[in-house]
Order: sequence, then C-alpha cells, then structure tokens
Amino acid sequence: MKEKRAEFTTGRECEPGRWNAIAGRVTGAKEAVKSVNAYLGNLEQQLLDAHAALVRDDALITAETIKNKFLGIGPKQRRRLLMDVIADHNERMKALVGQ
Repeated sequence: MKEKRAEFTTGRECEPGRWNAIAGRVTGAKEAVKSVNAYLGNLEQQLLDAHAALVRDDALITAETIKNKFLGIGPKQRRRLLMDVIADHNERMKALVGQ
C-alpha cells in the first residue's frame, strides 16, 4: 500500500532558515521559538491521542482518518444543538431523581 500524507496548517510561522526538518521543530532559544515548539509538541500529542482513539475504536488507520479525528470530522461526530443537550441532561436528571 502506498503511503499517503494528510496535511493541515498550524497557523504558526517561522523563518525558513530556523526550521529543522529532521526534528520537526524551530531552532533557537528565544521565547517565541520556545512557544512555537511547545505548541508543536502539544499538537503532536493530540495527534497521538487521535491515533490511540482510532485504535481503541478498531477503526481504519490512515493519515486522513487521524487528521479527521484530530479535527473532529467523521461519521461518529454529530453536531447537537444546545437545546438538545439540555433536554438530554434534564431527562437523565429526571431518571436519577425517579420522577
């Protein structure tokens, strides 16, 4: 099976000369560099969590499905209106109280 990539933007920028492609991080010691690298580390962990969730769900694992899970896109994701959430909550509370 041919490997495929899935890409999205982080919304962060750096000088091209400061980018370390092997490490996937920005080089330097300034606070702005540390902030970008911390942000990238956080994104990396969230992507690993998305992968782990797909494994737990015994779902198809591809770059695209990991990206979609991370972004909250997919067949298991459904949007609910606030009023629906409140109505569900109220029904569960009624059941707990025994009314």
